Amino acid sequence: MNQDVENFLASSPFAETTKDGYRRVLSRLVELDLNQLDAAGLLGFVNKPSWDLNQRYTALCCCRRFIAWLLGGNHSALSARVKRSTVSPQPRLSEEQVLEVFVSFDLSAVDGRRDMAIACVALDCNLRATELCNLELGNVYLDRCLLFAKVKGGQWKWKTFSVETADYIRLWLEVREPALGVQTLFISYQHQRMGMSMKREGLQHIMEQWGKRVGFHISPHMWRRSYATISHLNGMPKNLLKLGGGWKDDKTVDHYIGDLELEATRAYLPVKKIAGR
Repeated sequence: MNQDVENFLASSPFAETTKDGYRRVLSRLVELDLNQLDAAGLLGFVNKPSWDLNQRYTALCCCRRFIAWLLGGNHSALSARVKRSTVSPQPRLSEEQVLEVFVSFDLSAVDGRRDMAIACVALDCNLRATELCNLELGNVYLDRCLLFAKVKGGQWKWKTFSVETADYIRLWLEVREPALGVQTLFISYQHQRMGMSMKREGLQHIMEQWGKRVGFHISPHMWRRSYATISHLNGMPKNLLKLGGGWKDDKTVDHYIGDLELEATRAYLPVKKIAGR
């Protein structure tokens, strides 16, 4: 039955991170008798104490999609539904924090040049961790300040970056020494993976080390959120922000920048006016 799971995952252009998550859920699901599974049984399966509402929602969507693929769209379990909770605001970096991170890099060191280039590309191009790790040097056009990246869903997208980011990439390329056959822009300096392409977990660990050095938490996805907020503060119109971020609707953009617009009301708040008399 696990071969069915692999065939299902191969049937759609899921991102690798999505495949990993689906595989974990479905490897447990296939231990059940799916022919006898009904909506209540499927809800019981996803109703795990360790999962929050969003994790249950995602797991249910995964299971329903797999069951429909395997057993057809009339299966009784497909009527199962759970409510998706509202996503709370996620952490991001301020301009001041980004500057602290930049200053912490030693540009006289090989890994310092690499890390500076990673941070700049992550912020300018709002790429996810896997997308940064898989980015190939041949798809980076420094003279045009453009790169071509394979993003979530298996699509290829153009991303633009600043002249300053291009300069930091050039500085990194002066010392980059990949292992034979490695085409990715960023490479590992771990002893066992010297010169090899970076892995998502490795990139996460590197950014955790940045955070320990500057005194606040840093993760790969924070750069994507920070792209939205800092670009908005710099005056980027919402339609361009949506285009650059690759977001299909205003809802995601509003989720990232909504509280920034709210902050603009602070100057007009009642207590400020009354207490300032």
